Amino acid sequence: MNISIFLQNRPHFGTTIIHVPLIYSLQSYYPQANIFLFSKNESTNMLTEILNIKNVFVNTNRFVEIYQYTKINSDITISLRKNSSFLSLMISLLNRKEKYGLNNKITSLFFTKTSQYQDIQYRACNFLNLLPKKIPKQYFTLPKKNHLTIIPAGEYLFKHWKIENYLELADMLHVRYPEYHIFFLLGQREKKYIPIINNHSSTYKTYLSLDLPSLINIIQSSQLVIANDCGPAHIAQISDVANLILYSNQKSSAIATAGEWFRKKANSSYIIGENLKSIDSISVKEVYALAIKSLTNNFTHNIYQGHI
Repeated sequence: MNISIFLQNRPHFGTTIIHVPLIYSLQSYYPQANIFLFSKNESTNMLTEILNIKNVFVNTNRFVEIYQYTKINSDITISLRKNSSFLSLMISLLNRKEKYGLNNKITSLFFTKTSQYQDIQYRACNFLNLLPKKIPKQYFTLPKKNHLTIIPAGEYLFKHWKIENYLELADMLHVRYPEYHIFFLLGQREKKYIPIINNHSSTYKTYLSLDLPSLINIIQSSQLVIANDCGPAHIAQISDVANLILYSNQKSSAIATAGEWFRKKANSSYIIGENLKSIDSISVKEVYALAIKSLTNNFTHNIYQGHI
């Protein structure tokens, strides 16, 4: 069996990692299938490392991409590019087998199954909605270890809760849960935090620019992940680990962002900063309170808290 998937076009870490549940679900149901990924971004190559996929075509020329597709006799084709009428038309003309895609004028007429994209639903869940009912929706799961993970990262500075806030939070959690190790995961942008963390406490462990398998292992084996709105936080979102995400509302866009980029699941929550103010308008006490709810399984339902 051959399965072709046309991935969305955004090139960032988070926008790539959210494809994992869909692909993982297909691999789990069709373990012998050959899966072919079509992308316009080199970031897609990380999926070969995570999911052991050998067939990845990266090309920005849509005609070359279609030519590559025609060489594969695809039993299942999935298009995640809801705005590409050209791609939808080409798939419809070139393939008479199963076709799944986000709803547009062409897919609604010619595809086997379509699903309406919902802006208030986590993107990875929108992708999973395309699967036929017979295929279970799968998320990563790892046995949990005795550590909490903090990710004070983010591509844009306005998304960064102060490292001093995270250290104060870590201190409070360490007092409450001395049995848990506390890990700080940092990228090159956050390298400057290492001496600050080390001078603050020798108890906390810092990791800088981990390779992808190590990053996944630490995050998905955590008791709780607390993070800014950043790419690595999506590793927690696509797994069963509890997570708490902090969103800046400095640009009055956090509600829409959280709707599309936060996955509603057990013992997970987000908190939004005050409108038009810095993300540091979120207090340490507020984050600590939500963290305790996650760690004590004290949510009667998903909680989404914020200053709106």
